[in-house]
Amino acid sequence: MYAMGHYGIVLMMVSPVLYGLLATNMYLTAGIFTVSSFITATLPDIDLKFPMNRFVSHRGFTHTIWFACIVGVIATLCVVPFVNILSESVAYTMGIVFTGTVFGVFAHILGDVITPTGITPFAPFGQRYSYHITTAKGIWWFETIESGAQSRLTGKEELRHAVLNSNRFFFMCGSLMSFLGVFLALW
Repeated sequence: MYAMGHYGIVLMMVSPVLYGLLATNMYLTAGIFTVSSFITATLPDIDLKFPMNRFVSHRGFTHTIWFACIVGVIATLCVVPFVNILSESVAYTMGIVFTGTVFGVFAHILGDVITPTGITPFAPFGQRYSYHITTAKGIWWFETIESGAQSRLTGKEELRHAVLNSNRFFFMCGSLMSFLGVFLALW
């Protein structure tokens, strides 16, 4: 899945939490949780960006619950110096940052588990999970039905059309759910 799809998945998952926090007037908590989740939504794909790619396979360690917990601890330790600026207790803010960060990585993992390649979230102990809903490039499996404008597209054009539409679908759904959650909570 591309970054836009991962951001959409995290927005869809954050929106109910965001609604609950805003409805109970926990504005700072909602902001910290949402930002920390959104920042880490694409972090597991860091294995594609560095030369360590020779040693760490894509969708390997960075797509496990162990990585999510390590990232949560690192993010929590990084926020400690800024707690006084946030005017919240240290333990409370650390808990929010840890939860939001782990939540963002889990959202990424869930986004990749719906692809045919799948992931092994409990590696090296567990099995590989894969639900063939969409490809990593964003092609929906049920898009083979030709209708309307899509039937006129062939080859690379069809691939590009499908990729843009399905990744944007997740992003649009997540954005809409978050917007509605904020609107309803503050109304």
